Amino acid sequence: MSTGINRSRNSSVSTELSFRGNKKSSPRLPSINFKSTKDALRGAIAQSLDAASKALVELRNLRDDHQAGEVDCSLVDYLRKKMLALLMMLDAMNISSVSWIMFSCCYPRRTVCSSQRVLDLSSRCPREDMVSVTGPISISVLTSGALGAGRNAANYDIQIGGRSSNVVSVFDKNVISSLGNSKWFARVDMPHGNVPYHHINVNKAITGVKDPHIPISATTAKAAGVAGKVLIVVNRISPYLTVFALVYNGYQLGKSVIVDLNNGTTRNTLKEVARIVISLVGGIGGSVVGASEGTRLFPGVGTLVGGVAGSIAGGAGGVYVLDPLLESALDDLKLDILEVECTECQKVFECRKYEIGDVKKCEACRTSDDLPRIPELKEMVMPVWLKIRSKL
Repeated sequence: MSTGINRSRNSSVSTELSFRGNKKSSPRLPSINFKSTKDALRGAIAQSLDAASKALVELRNLRDDHQAGEVDCSLVDYLRKKMLALLMMLDAMNISSVSWIMFSCCYPRRTVCSSQRVLDLSSRCPREDMVSVTGPISISVLTSGALGAGRNAANYDIQIGGRSSNVVSVFDKNVISSLGNSKWFARVDMPHGNVPYHHINVNKAITGVKDPHIPISATTAKAAGVAGKVLIVVNRISPYLTVFALVYNGYQLGKSVIVDLNNGTTRNTLKEVARIVISLVGGIGGSVVGASEGTRLFPGVGTLVGGVAGSIAGGAGGVYVLDPLLESALDDLKLDILEVECTECQKVFECRKYEIGDVKKCEACRTSDDLPRIPELKEMVMPVWLKIRSKL
């Protein structure tokens, strides 16, 4: 930062002139090629801080030059937006912003949003640039994963060991014996009796198919035992995963409702509801298909693994495919998108009201102060909670 502060007025003016010669280019940060994620994160943050501090110095110097009538104001606006974007990312410092920092260090001019549109950072305000690429898919993975784990816990029990030859057994809760116990569905056994090799047993009373004694290797049998232990843990925590997924989805939906209420729109809530529905429907369908395929490949353990994997693939895959299509359809309908005349330069611009509110200035004229402040969810909930608590 000290080298940036000592930069002379002449170097600032020459920098501006070089920008003026090629306005479509911007200062490119060094590319990142680190050996570990930890080093990459540190390097990304360091580069972002350095870029922000240099931009701050340039902004101060060029402001003075502009007041003296020596330079154009376009670079000042560019540097201000670039600096604010970087500082906002560092201030938030969550998973999405860290991912954005690392991406923008390699590609500082462009990023892809959820609808696959390319955004130009030099012409959009920081708040519009902070678009999470992985957010909806990550939430869908949580939702559909909890759904798949819950379906497994509701339908199957797993037992490690038992008889001396048993490795892992899977019991079907939907098929009850005369004693009131769940019947075993599939079992991995070590060599015994007339079967001198590791194998999978399948219960004819459930499948209607004679036990084929599917041969497997000793390594596969051992891996099935390890997978069984993991699945037992997943079954135990599935109720907590389900509750957490419900609460988190409710939180995300609440945030979207607050943004829409503040902006006078409906698009964010509509998209959030659509994402939840897609995650649930895709998760259920994927769980059924995955469990069926897992049963075909490895009855028992494969059934449960396939159910969870299929649920995640169905829910997250559905959101990945349909979210951009929904975004494109809403754009075609111009839902909460306005054509507004800038109050300063009288230029007509596209105002995405659901993102930035009902602003009256174009990207070139507005600052972050022109954007409406969106209250946090806790700011809305806490007064209600305190009022309820006082009545108790």
